[in-house]
Amino acid sequence: MYDAVIIGLGATGYATASYLHSQGEKVAITDSRSNPPLMARLQKDLPKIQVYTGGYRRDILQAAKKIVMSPGIQPGDKDIQDIVSLHGDRIVTDIDIFLRVWRNRVVAITGSNGKSTVLKMLHDILVSDGKTCAMIGNVGKPVLSLLERDAHDLPDWVVLEVSSFQLLWAKNMRCDVGAIINIFPN
Repeated sequence: MYDAVIIGLGATGYATASYLHSQGEKVAITDSRSNPPLMARLQKDLPKIQVYTGGYRRDILQAAKKIVMSPGIQPGDKDIQDIVSLHGDRIVTDIDIFLRVWRNRVVAITGSNGKSTVLKMLHDILVSDGKTCAMIGNVGKPVLSLLERDAHDLPDWVVLEVSSFQLLWAKNMRCDVGAIINIFPN
C-alpha cells in the first residue's frame, strides 16, 4: 500500500514526491514515458521512491490511498479517463496538498494566456508594498517545493499560477484573491 502514487515525473511530480517523502509518506510514481525527464535526479536524490515507467501501472494506482495528478496530464487521454473512472474519488493535485498546509495569503491566477505576466506584476506590486511574496505553480517553481523551506523563511503571500488541468483535478481549491484573466480555446 502507498500513501500516494504520483502520475507524471516532471518538475511537479518530483517536487510532490520529495515533499510527501519528507513528510514520512510512502510514495511511488508512474509515468507513461519510458524515460521521464527527472528520472536520474529522483533515483540519485530519493532512491527509496519506486518509479514505474512505460505506462500507468494500474496495480500501483489500485494500491494508493491518494493519486496525485501532475498538471501536464491531459484529461482527454484514454488511459487517464480510465484511471479517473476507476479512482476519481482518490485523485488530488499538488495544489490540494499545498493548500491543506498553507495558512498565509494566496492569489490564484488562471486563464488561457498571460497568466505569467499578470503573476509577475502582482508579485512586484506586493513586494513594492513591503510584503514578502513567492511566485509558484506553473510559473516554474512547483508549489510543494515552497513547503520544504525553513518555516521562518516562508512568505506572507504566494501568487499561484494555476492551469485549467489543475483546476479540473483539484478537490479543494481556495484563495484569498482569484482571477481568470481570459478564456479561449487553445
